[in-house]
Amino acid sequence: MEDLDKRKVYALVQQSIQKVSNEKTQIVSFAPYYVVDGTSGVKFTAKKGDVELNFFAGFSSDKNYSEKLLFGILKSESNEKIEKLNLNKDKNGNNIQEKFSIDKKFLSADEEIQKSKVTKWFSEQISTLFILYKMWNKSPRKSKAPQQLKNTKNSDSINWFKTVELPWIVTLLGIVPTCFCPIFAETNETIFMALAASGSLIFLAGVIAIIATIGKKREIRNERNLPLTKNPYTWFVSYIGKVVCGTTILCLGIGVFILIALFAAGVSSGSSSSSSTSSENQPIRTSHKPMYWWACNYCGTKIQGTSSPKNGSWMCPSSPTNDKIHRWQNHGEVGNITWQCSKCGLTLNLKRNPISSSTSCGGSSSHNWCKL
Repeated sequence: MEDLDKRKVYALVQQSIQKVSNEKTQIVSFAPYYVVDGTSGVKFTAKKGDVELNFFAGFSSDKNYSEKLLFGILKSESNEKIEKLNLNKDKNGNNIQEKFSIDKKFLSADEEIQKSKVTKWFSEQISTLFILYKMWNKSPRKSKAPQQLKNTKNSDSINWFKTVELPWIVTLLGIVPTCFCPIFAETNETIFMALAASGSLIFLAGVIAIIATIGKKREIRNERNLPLTKNPYTWFVSYIGKVVCGTTILCLGIGVFILIALFAAGVSSGSSSSSSTSSENQPIRTSHKPMYWWACNYCGTKIQGTSSPKNGSWMCPSSPTNDKIHRWQNHGEVGNITWQCSKCGLTLNLKRNPISSSTSCGGSSSHNWCKL
């Protein structure tokens, strides 16, 4: 990125930082800086409640973060409490909370849009870092020595099993009876109801136990120094819980994919069916020339064609002549208006009014057309 673009970003960052101040979060001070801990940008101090932290927003010499606006805490501003947050680090040892891509699309956008995006990003990152800081740097509660000794036993093997794993095992056991319910759904209603009821009760008891032991699990997490990060794998102390939730998310993902595929197939099938039905209801067209309805004056046989049908060996049983050939009458172009002769019952779909002759109905009179 060129130096001119970086200077524009620095100015944008300073303007956006000022907009972040509100009733809960105050920006105490800010100032640009150059080449500190391998970075250049803007340093600022934010205060939320009784916590005050020093942040930076700028660019790093680390090639892995090329053309990325970084937000975090400089190595020179870090301390033991900051290290507890377990943030990512660049090659210079700076704590990186998040990165914002500064590409050509962003640089070419309107200045107000740039300010809006960067301000929103700063607000989210500052709030997140304060939450993480308070979560991992809680003030220790005063407690008596015997109580502290008791708490250190929370994470031994027996208590670990009872507090962490057993509730999940009970929850899984509640699912087992419901898996056999479909087998007895039609054959034995009593067994079906018993399995459904017992499975539901066991599952509910397991869920309640999981919720009720949250406090104990928090103590175990603190005793074993198990970090809570953005990685969902760290959200569960229980190994069974990790497996169950991971499997559930995988199954849900597969289910959603299958539903989308079925929906897409249904839409495609419906479209094809509609197209097929529509084509069946339309007159058959064999060419781009206009199609006409032709009907025999004697027998009433009707056929579509661009020109008069050929007789050949196709004889007319009602013809009064010896050659028994059809006498074809053109009644008009094929269309969507339905006409019917009240005398002979001949029905045609025409584009306009029927064309008839004085001998087109039975060979001796004209049709008496009625529009349906």
